[in-house]
Amino acid sequence: MINLDELLVQARRIAEHRRADAEKDIRKTYKQISKELQHFLSDTYVRLSKDGKLTWDVMQQNNEYARFLEEITQLVDVATPQTQKVVEQLVDDMYKASYQAMMDGVKKASGMPNALNSEFANAKIQPQQIKAAVDNPVSGLTLSDTLEKHRKDIIFEIKRQIGVGLQNGDSYPTMAKRIARSLDGDYRKAVRIVRTEAHRVQEKGNLDAASDVDSALQREQSGMRMAKTWRTRKDERVRPQHRVKTAHGWKTKISGKANHVKMENVTVLQDELFDLGDGVKASAPGQSGSAANDINCRCYLSYALMTDAEFFKKTGRHFTVTSAGKDDIIEPYNGKRLLVNIQLFAEKDIRRQSSASLQRAVRSYQKQIEAHKDKLAHPEQYIDGWEERDPRYKAGLKRHWQKEIRNFQQSIEDRVQELKQRGDYDG
Repeated sequence: MINLDELLVQARRIAEHRRADAEKDIRKTYKQISKELQHFLSDTYVRLSKDGKLTWDVMQQNNEYARFLEEITQLVDVATPQTQKVVEQLVDDMYKASYQAMMDGVKKASGMPNALNSEFANAKIQPQQIKAAVDNPVSGLTLSDTLEKHRKDIIFEIKRQIGVGLQNGDSYPTMAKRIARSLDGDYRKAVRIVRTEAHRVQEKGNLDAASDVDSALQREQSGMRMAKTWRTRKDERVRPQHRVKTAHGWKTKISGKANHVKMENVTVLQDELFDLGDGVKASAPGQSGSAANDINCRCYLSYALMTDAEFFKKTGRHFTVTSAGKDDIIEPYNGKRLLVNIQLFAEKDIRRQSSASLQRAVRSYQKQIEAHKDKLAHPEQYIDGWEERDPRYKAGLKRHWQKEIRNFQQSIEDRVQELKQRGDYDG
């Protein structure tokens, strides 16, 4: 077994430093905005307040209310482009670094087949890959959508707090505290976006690179596969645990449906999904499309190249699978054939999912189909040196993409059928 985890440790540390630096930059932005808002608010109170208080009636009498809100909105809006720039640069860098780290780890690993070492020597990440990873999160919202929603939320909240303050006739210190609390809450949400998105693309970068390696291992009939293992931080914050502050200090409580404690050390093949329970599946941490599982998740995957015997020793099953219609025949270690109706289990999982989750999955699979069709139409845009590649390599890769499209189409059909049965399908 070739364990790649040790080779990826340094890359993860660098990624954590990058994320921490991004959070510092965003904090500086919010501190500056808070300072400017306090100055503007102070000036407004000096000009218009009576007995140290400012009311909605006073603002209207002086025709200041509309201008006041407009100024507040413009000051807050400064945070959006600055935060977006920091987040977009971070996720772009994180994806490229994590993808390259995986490829470098494979190149450095001892015991790799010579044919694969030469194939990965010139491996190059394509711009289309980065764009797909950054712009098409599994949640169904693009990064730009998420940041725009965040912008609208904070403007609405600050306006609401100002409205309440004017209605109550707040003094300057009270109004200032209201706005400061809103900004602090907004900063925390911005940091949550940074952490969630950075984690998502970091795992996605590793995953995409590992998928490329696994496809090559199968094309070359190397007798090895890429296996991935779910890892947690093994502390009191791993879901469903969480830390809460009580009158008697910090305590660990259990709540929520997401359970990552049980996922520790679960191993599957690279092209398989992890079952997170409650009908939720994911190719990697941060990739499920379920907020309860993805937001602020700190789990990660470790990777290893395994032979069939090594995979069986780790999981109790072989990775040699042949199709048998709706049934899959798995060859166990003792040589006897075990017939497992995998379709049955898949349909049960679908029935447990909410209609909204099924609809998101359909949209996600449709995007994947379009992306794979584009790969088939323009492989040279995705694979460096495509024209010079061995014809067997090109044919094998195209067969893989076509198989993926068929799998995605079947997944869509299964979910559409379930939605129709519920009466929730709108075409």
